Amino acid sequence: MKGKKRHLSLSTKLKIVEDYLSGAYIVAELADIYNVVPLTIYNWLKRKDELLEQSQKSSRIYLEISEGMDAFKVTSFMALSKTEQDGLVKDNRKLKKENSIKDDRIAYLESLLELRNFNEKDILKKKV
Repeated sequence: MKGKKRHLSLSTKLKIVEDYLSGAYIVAELADIYNVVPLTIYNWLKRKDELLEQSQKSSRIYLEISEGMDAFKVTSFMALSKTEQDGLVKDNRKLKKENSIKDDRIAYLESLLELRNFNEKDILKKKV
């Protein structure tokens, strides 16, 4: 691979590591796609924890999005454009609010049933 040395962003490096670890690509394919030497990718794989730590220190991580996600998905999120990130955060907030409202409604209905002395077992529950 001759030519000017490329400097890939940290998020791109972590995306390459994630693609390899997921089994989606082999190192040779990733080297061709990103125009890097395979040895470089092997070095990133060895240093993946260090790269991840560096990413978490130097980047703004949306805690709202990262709940329940593994670290490589968080870095993939961070590789998105600011507009895409903001859209996902907005959607996530909306879904959390809707879920909270539904939980409140369920609790309210359950308390009404309890006040009316209904037995939960007598009521057929809808299968989800």
